[in-house]
Amino acid sequence: LVASFNAFTSNLFICLPIAIILNSGNFNKYKFATWLKMGAKNGLDWAQFGAIYSGTEELFAASRDKVDRYNTYIASGISTSILSYKQGPLAMVQGFCMGS
Repeated sequence: LVASFNAFTSNLFICLPIAIILNSGNFNKYKFATWLKMGAKNGLDWAQFGAIYSGTEELFAASRDKVDRYNTYIASGISTSILSYKQGPLAMVQGFCMGS
């Protein structure tokens, strides 16, 4: 839980400004407030993925009592399947297989 919170806050502070800058192509299309909200939403999405990924990686490292590459594979698969739960169970299985 602590690793997830640390990953979320660090990713938030890194990804939020980057997402706002990368969203600068839409600056002329929208008003400033709309542009800022779109960039902030992208930054929060990236931070959420980082928190889920780091949390599951630490969870599996602690539960297996091993630090190896399989923790990374499992964390990647589980985080992509968690993020695709709105699309249904088939998308979750595909996310797990493609994410790991």
